[in-house]
Amino acid sequence: MKYIYGRGPVIEALKNEEVEKIYVGKNATGSIKKIIGMARDLKVPTVTSDIEKLEELAGTKNHQAVVALVSDFKYIELEDLINKLENKSDAKIFILDKIEDPHNFGAIARSSNFFGVDAI
Repeated sequence: MKYIYGRGPVIEALKNEEVEKIYVGKNATGSIKKIIGMARDLKVPTVTSDIEKLEELAGTKNHQAVVALVSDFKYIELEDLINKLENKSDAKIFILDKIEDPHNFGAIARSSNFFGVDAI
């Protein structure tokens, strides 16, 4: 398990149903209501927290009043991936190496999804 923070990343994690728990800042407004609604629909527990707790969980002051506890990323072995995609005639696998910045990976993942890549 790990913590992610920021409204956009938490919304994306909720779309992928990876979230175990959400911590929301007291008096938070705007898209926080959308996040709380999504969490309720998915039966994800939501906890109201003070700013100090959010900063502690996020490790930064730039948390945008929301922090989420998410499941670890699930990896698949290459052989299992190939077996899973063997019946797909136009399967696309995007292979990356030496990506160090998570923002770069996020941009690559979003672009890959747009272009129909099956696996990264």
